[in-house]
Amino acid sequence: MTFTTDLDSFADRDITIEAIIEREADKVEVFGRLDKIVESPDAILASNTSSIPIMKIAMATRRPENVLGVHFFNPVPVAETG
Repeated sequence: MTFTTDLDSFADRDITIEAIIEREADKVEVFGRLDKIVESPDAILASNTSSIPIMKIAMATRRPENVLGVHFFNPVPVAETG
């Protein structure tokens, strides 16, 4: 796993996970850019959003079927289980 702010470095990735500020316009911008940068049409573009409908983010791409939401709780010991 690698952290970077250089979106161009994602060109050859099969999966990316975005984890930026929880602001829809910013996430849509990042996914629009990733869609142009990531070369594989089968690549997964994931968002760490917890409140923005994933379809709004997915529509910024030409591959909405490959966009998914993931959410990481922080800190893990505080996350509810059920």
